[in-house]
Amino acid sequence: MNVIIVALGSNELPEWHMEQATAELNNLFASARWSPSIYTEPISCRRPAPFLNRVAIAETTLGVDGLLERFKTLERKCGRLSDSKQTGIIPIDIDLVQWNQLLLKPDDYGRKYVQDALRWLEVSREK
Repeated sequence: MNVIIVALGSNELPEWHMEQATAELNNLFASARWSPSIYTEPISCRRPAPFLNRVAIAETTLGVDGLLERFKTLERKCGRLSDSKQTGIIPIDIDLVQWNQLLLKPDDYGRKYVQDALRWLEVSREK
């Protein structure tokens, strides 16, 4: 079984898109443990709207390529367009931050909200 860290973000109808993406990912990963959602200021985004973010740790039999394909499909299902980065309108962004010990998105992993979420997940697991 592979252990993954996934980060979600949205700045367009964020509560709705976060709920939709979380529900879809819960269908894919029965073991997903989610951090609370928090708002953060945008980083490198043309649109000044705050982002709603959350992080999950889950187990999967899927490899990196399979996960990335499913995440892109879900992003499109939630309304993400090919020009979303250019316009700054992000209905949902799903990043595979880590797959087992392979850190795929070191910049994302180092962000304060991701580190805070991972600490929260660790503490909540110990209770």
